[in-house]
Amino acid sequence: MASIHAEPPSSFASTYGALLIGVAFAIFFQGTLTVQAFTYYDSFPNDKLRLKALVAMVYILDLAHLIVIFRGVYSVLVSNWGSVSYLQGFPTFTILHGMLTVVVRILIQAFFMNRIWIMSRKNVKVLIALLLIIVLPVGFEIFAVLNCLARGVVGDRLYHNPQAGALFISTSITDMALALTMCYYLRREISVFSTTNNIIRKCVHMIFGTGLATALIALSSAIAFYVRMDALYFLAIYFQLARTYSNALLASLNARQRMREMMSDTLPPGSLHFAQTAKTTDSEKEVGNIFQARQGIVDLERNSILNQEVGLSDSVSSRVDTQCTGNCSEKI
Repeated sequence: MASIHAEPPSSFASTYGALLIGVAFAIFFQGTLTVQAFTYYDSFPNDKLRLKALVAMVYILDLAHLIVIFRGVYSVLVSNWGSVSYLQGFPTFTILHGMLTVVVRILIQAFFMNRIWIMSRKNVKVLIALLLIIVLPVGFEIFAVLNCLARGVVGDRLYHNPQAGALFISTSITDMALALTMCYYLRREISVFSTTNNIIRKCVHMIFGTGLATALIALSSAIAFYVRMDALYFLAIYFQLARTYSNALLASLNARQRMREMMSDTLPPGSLHFAQTAKTTDSEKEVGNIFQARQGIVDLERNSILNQEVGLSDSVSSRVDTQCTGNCSEKI
């Protein structure tokens, strides 16, 4: 190791100093993710095994990502402090960071794509369009990592190239596209007669907020990249992307508890009832009955979609379906 008295590069503050701050924020977000993961396993012990496995896998990958970037920055600031040759080589942890980010991104976007597939009633065209958008940032990052591995170079050439800007911008566009698509299909279920409108609106706000968070991380990385290409501010911001995805996933899953409570509180004993008086004619009664039956069918479809998003318990879901189908059969 070089002498401890060796002078570090003058740009140290804007490179590894920025990465050190990025690691500090990553530790904070990992703590938030830990709390959310604990809340999830405590609140939803009966969730499907594949969902529990997804949460565990994402958490482990994020923890590994934190260890990688912490170890990388530590090696520069402590283990190889003052070693100019080491700084010029740029540690390989940036490659591992990129690989882990890609895996987390694919897992979580696949989860949200599955929700869109359900809410769109298996619309193949929508799914293909979103897949074409999603594959762009994933392709950019995989290309950058493989290119560095093939040439035996790391760091500067991993992110200091035109693909980096395209990666950040396409990531931002992809996240907003997913969030807006989910919001569209949820808002499409809103009806003045539905008792679940308030829950749907809350779901829309939550999905848009989490999608906006990941999009802003990527957009901030793009801005920092183009403003200061000689610094590593953009990489410090990009360190947060994987954990932001994971926090968005767990926030979505944990929100089901509150949504279930709201659904239980707002379930009516029946669907919609028209007031009938002694002057109400038989034809008017028949029109009202037919309208109620049709509204019951619409509510049944809407609640089926909402169940996928909110994750209602079997008992609550059964109550919703029974009330809707019961009202339909009685009126028809």
